[in-house]
Amino acid sequence: MRWKIAAAVAMIAVGVGVVVVVILQPFSGSAGSQLLTAQVTTTDVVEQAEASGTIAAHATYGLSFGQDPQLVLGSSTAGGGTAGAYRVDTVDVTAGDAVTEGAVLATADTADATVQVAIAEANLAAAEARLDTDTAGPTDTTKASAATAVAQANLALRSATLTQSDTIASNKLAVAAAQQALAEAEKRLATAIAGPTASTIAAAQDAVDQAQRSLDAAIASRDSQKTQDAISLAQAQRAAGDAENAYWTASGELQRAGTESARAAAEAKVAQARAAMQSAQDNLASLKLKITTQEQQSDAQVTAAEASLVTAKRNYADQTSPSATDIETARAAVVTAKRNLVSAQQQQASAIKRQADQIQQAQLSVSSANNNYASQTEGATDEQVASDRASVESATAAVATAKAALASTTLVAPFDGTVVTVNAVAGVDSPSGYAIVMQTGPYEVTAAFTETDLTSIAVGQPATVTITALDQTASGKVTSIATAASTSGSGGVVTFNVTVALDSAPVGARVGMSSDVAITTASVTGVLAVPAIALNGRNGTYVVRVVDSTGAATARSVEVGLVTSSLAEIKSGLAVGESVVIGSTSSGSTTTTSTRGLDGGGFPGGGVIVGGPVDGGPVLRP
Repeated sequence: MRWKIAAAVAMIAVGVGVVVVVILQPFSGSAGSQLLTAQVTTTDVVEQAEASGTIAAHATYGLSFGQDPQLVLGSSTAGGGTAGAYRVDTVDVTAGDAVTEGAVLATADTADATVQVAIAEANLAAAEARLDTDTAGPTDTTKASAATAVAQANLALRSATLTQSDTIASNKLAVAAAQQALAEAEKRLATAIAGPTASTIAAAQDAVDQAQRSLDAAIASRDSQKTQDAISLAQAQRAAGDAENAYWTASGELQRAGTESARAAAEAKVAQARAAMQSAQDNLASLKLKITTQEQQSDAQVTAAEASLVTAKRNYADQTSPSATDIETARAAVVTAKRNLVSAQQQQASAIKRQADQIQQAQLSVSSANNNYASQTEGATDEQVASDRASVESATAAVATAKAALASTTLVAPFDGTVVTVNAVAGVDSPSGYAIVMQTGPYEVTAAFTETDLTSIAVGQPATVTITALDQTASGKVTSIATAASTSGSGGVVTFNVTVALDSAPVGARVGMSSDVAITTASVTGVLAVPAIALNGRNGTYVVRVVDSTGAATARSVEVGLVTSSLAEIKSGLAVGESVVIGSTSSGSTTTTSTRGLDGGGFPGGGVIVGGPVDGGPVLRP
C-alpha cells in the first residue's frame, strides 16, 4: 500500500527526525566500506495495527408509506414494503440530499387512508353499540333476530338432507359412466390385438401408390424445369457475350475516330453498347437467381414427395400387422379407465361422508341457534359483556393504527442524514419496497485484522483512516471488535472484523470507498529513539554500535522501551545527537546491509554488519 510505504520512510527519516549519515572509511587497495548511521533524537514512538476496509454508514433506514422507519440490515436497500397501495403525490428530495429531522421527503394521496380511518371508526362505533346493547339487555328486535337464526338453521338442516340424496344419485351415475368407459376401452384393446381389416390395408396400399405417383410427377417436373432452365441460361449467356463484343467493337471504333463528329458518333455508340451490355449482364444474373430458386423449389417438392412416400410405406407396413404402438395405447387406455373407475368410486365414498358431515354440522348449527336464542332472550352473560369490552378495545387500537397510517402518508426525515435512494415517483403507486432510503450517523470503516493484531486492539483506541480514492486521512476510534473470526485465508491467517467510527469525514467521502485503517495500539511521546534496525540482542538485552567523532564504532548496552517495526524507544544508554550504526555498504558494492535486528531475527529490510575496519570487529553477513 502506498501510504504504508510512505509512512515507513517518513518515520525512519524526516517524519521522526532521524538523520542518516554515511561515513566513508579509509581503505587501501580494494579494501574499505561505508557505515550508515542515524542520530539519536527525541520523538514519538507509535505502534499501529493496519488493515483495509470500506466506508459504511453508521445506520441505514428504509422509509415506506404506512409504516414506521425500518433499520436496513446488510447491503440490500430494496426490502421493506408498503402496507397497502399509496398513490404518490409529491417527491421533494433526490439521492444525495442532506436533510434535517422533520423535513418532508414525500407525500401520498390520503383518500384510501381516510377511508380506512372511517371504517375503523365505524367498527368502533358498532363494537360500542354491541357493548351498550348487551349491557342494557335484549330487546324485542334481538329476540326476533335470534328466533330467525333458529329458523334458518333448521332450514339449512333440511337442505343438507335433500342434498345428500342428490349427491348419492349423482355419484352413482359417475361410477356407472366409468364402468362403461372401462368396457369400451377393453373392447378397443381386443380390436387392436386382432389387427387391421382388409379395407384398411387396401386404403394404405392406395396411399402408397398415390405417393409414388406424386414423387414421379415431381421428379419429371424437376427434370423438365432443369432442361428449360439450361436453354434459357445458354441464351442469356450468349446475349451477354454478344453485348460485350458489341461494346468492345464500339470502343475500338471510338479509338480510331479521326474527326470530332466521328468521335461524337462513336461515343454515343459506345454508351449505347455499354448500356446494352449492362442490361444483358443484369438479365443473366437475374436468370441465374431465378433458376436457383426454381431448382430449390423443385428439389423441395421432390424431397416432400419422397417423405410422403416413406410415410405411406411405413403406414402400409403398420397396417399389415397389428401395431405394437396401437396395442400399447389401447392397454394404457384400459389402465386409465380402471383408474378413473377407482377414482369415481372413491369420490362417491368421499361425497357420502362429506354429506354426512354437512348434516352433522347443520344439526350442530340448529343446536347452537337454539342455545343462542336462549341466551339472547335471557340477556348477555358476564363473559359476553367482557368479550364486548375486548372488542371495543381492539377497535379502539384499530382506529389509532388507521390514524397513524393516515399520518404516514407524509414521509418525514426521522433524523438528520443523507438521502441515498429515492424509489418513489410522483403520480404512480408507491413501490413494493422502500420509498426512500436514508443513512445517518458518522461514517464507519470495518476492516479485518489478523488474530495476532487483535490481542493489542481495544475499544476506544485512536485510529487513522486513509481514504484511497481521495488520498486523505481522517481520525477515528475503535467502536466494536467482532467476537468471532470472519475469515481464514488459504494461508491459514484468521481475521476478526474491527469497526472504527470516523470523527469527521473528508469532503467527497462516499459509502463503499476503499480505506486503509491504522489503529494506534501503543505509543510514547517525547522519548529518545533510534531506528529499530540499529538494535542487536535478544531476551531483553540489547546493544547498539555508537560512532564517535573519529568515526570509530563501539558496542554499547542500552535499555529499550516500546519497539516498533521502524523505531525503538531508548530508556538509557544513549544521548540525543549520538550516532548509531544502522547498516553498511561494502566498497565497490551497491548492496546496502544493516545491523541485525532484535533477538537475532532482524526487522524487515535488515541484515548484519559487513566487515568494519573501524573497530576491528568480526565480519558478519546476512
